[in-house]
Amino acid sequence: MPIRSRLEKIIDIRPGEGARTALMFFTILLLIASYTTTKAVRDAVFLSKFGLTELSYMMIGIALVAGVVVTAYKRLTSGMGRNVVALVTNGFVALTLVAMAVGLQAGVHWISWGLYFWSGVFGLVLVAEFWLLANDLFDAREAKRLFPIIGSGAILGGLFGGALSGWLAKPLGAGNLLYLVAIELVLSGVLSSLAWKRRRPEVQREVTEAPVPKFAEGLAILRKNQYVRLIALMLLCMTVCYTIVQWQYKGIAKIHFGGRQDDMAAFFGLFAAALNFATFVLQILGTPRLLRRWGVGFGLRVLPSGFGVGAIVLVATTILPLPMLGAAAFAMFFCDGFRFSVDKASTELLYLPISRAVKDQAKPFIDTFVDRIAGALASFLWLFLTWAFHVDRPDRILYASIATLVTAIIWLAVIQRAKNAYIAAYRNMLGAAVPTDPAALVTPSERLRARVLGELVKLGDDDTVRRGKRHRAIARITRRSADLGLDLETITEPLKREADQVTKLSLALQAETASMAASTTKPPLVGVLHTRMRAAIGRMFHLLALVYPSADVRAAEAALVGESPTSRAGALELLDNVLRGPARTAVMESLEAVVLPRRGMAPVRERTLAMLLELDDAPLRRDVAKTARAEGLLTAELAELAARDPDPSVRRAAQVTETETETEESPPLGVELVPALV
Repeated sequence: MPIRSRLEKIIDIRPGEGARTALMFFTILLLIASYTTTKAVRDAVFLSKFGLTELSYMMIGIALVAGVVVTAYKRLTSGMGRNVVALVTNGFVALTLVAMAVGLQAGVHWISWGLYFWSGVFGLVLVAEFWLLANDLFDAREAKRLFPIIGSGAILGGLFGGALSGWLAKPLGAGNLLYLVAIELVLSGVLSSLAWKRRRPEVQREVTEAPVPKFAEGLAILRKNQYVRLIALMLLCMTVCYTIVQWQYKGIAKIHFGGRQDDMAAFFGLFAAALNFATFVLQILGTPRLLRRWGVGFGLRVLPSGFGVGAIVLVATTILPLPMLGAAAFAMFFCDGFRFSVDKASTELLYLPISRAVKDQAKPFIDTFVDRIAGALASFLWLFLTWAFHVDRPDRILYASIATLVTAIIWLAVIQRAKNAYIAAYRNMLGAAVPTDPAALVTPSERLRARVLGELVKLGDDDTVRRGKRHRAIARITRRSADLGLDLETITEPLKREADQVTKLSLALQAETASMAASTTKPPLVGVLHTRMRAAIGRMFHLLALVYPSADVRAAEAALVGESPTSRAGALELLDNVLRGPARTAVMESLEAVVLPRRGMAPVRERTLAMLLELDDAPLRRDVAKTARAEGLLTAELAELAARDPDPSVRRAAQVTETETETEESPPLGVELVPALV
């Protein structure tokens, strides 16, 4: 049981999510495995004949042609379901790779250029389509839990593809690995098609209502939408950093291996396998906890920090006796390790508050065309560094890390702005707008603040009924004032108290609802618990509105009690990024329990009823006592309640009447004979 509990905390997959998660996990595993193997083959084939200067020209050429290729691709696939797109695209790419494998065997001289160009285009397209599908399958809160798990499939795919290259490159030959890649692509297309059938109902309606996306409008969206533009700038910085570090790694490997093509492919493959194994462990154990604990903003900062550490290590080899290939591998570990774990999950979360119409046009544009433009920019930067500082020489190649370090600093500044825009996007999604007439609101005076603080202090001695009255009194005296902006410490303890009550009421409601399956009548406590929990949530949000912007708080509250699962998840995500302080965890856990109950069996009903008897809500204790007495539950607890509860109505409800006592003490005729017969 302890091991199972630990696994459930790490892999938090809830009812109805298992099939979607598994299909997406294995889809991205096969996609990244095929792409990793293809990269190992193309790098070995290309670098065995050419150098980094030719590679720079290749990246520029890809950037120039990628826009045309992807635009044509989007026009051809517009109006198709993602299932059809996956099957057709993956099948076509598989056929082209088989043809290139035949060309490599035949010694066609231009195949090394063609393979590098084609892999640089199709890899981005397939991965972009996959994450668009993932955005259709999961809402914001599901994505925060499940994207790290799905992303671990990408890491395992890199491990599998790298190990396959390392083990089979020498016995089979690098070019023959492309046949295995083709099989993996076809299988991933089938799994994508199956996953598409399990998309959310809201997405199914959006697909029928949304206009056909036009990829050509991606650039216009980039100009108009600041949030989308910030995401594109982050990708641009990431690609520039990654390209420079990757070329340093490849250049140092070329210096080490010379023209030994198969040895180089084996090294690239085995290193990729080891790297992805370490990244997989980080993804499963670290990424979900990191995102839950510190949020998207912190997750986005991890990768540029990793690039900075890697750049420092590479520069340090100029003064320390460190092997160049080892330092380059260390830098790649920090870059690739965080890129496909923490950063990928965090970046994909940024797209969730964007409307489908905008996302379908902007995301493919960013993930393909902007990425290739960033690759071309990195190529021009490399050519400049080669011209000005001769970084293509073995004794100068390490100094290119200075450019990586500068770009990472710029990247961190962009992330800060993107985090603020991310929160603003959820505000817009939930309609958290400022009042139409701010002038009608009165700036709160110190006297008003002191009066509210006095009422808050008295909450510590109030029971649930009196707390509700005091909250209503505070609402009356502040209804015409602007945001009070009280210190967080003033509501911390009352907030924890309400959060604890919401959690207990939620667990009890789950237990009562589960008992409905075994009964033909509705349990009497269900309606009572619904009312009490709604009131407790209202008190919690009223406290939050005294500290945080009331527009954010009220919009989140309205969404949480609404019917849209996407809006409820968006409300939780907004609160998760806005709240701070020691009460934040308690509030989020209590609301998660209401909106997204954990998987597994329902709580034990006797335990939840006993928890309710401990609350300071006398009317609720009375109703629970009546229910428990009528069903013959919690005998010892009811006796204690009848003797010591401060409320007389609760004591009367907990007392067992003489008729009930006689019934319990006088069993039906014949019952006492059963032991003798046995």
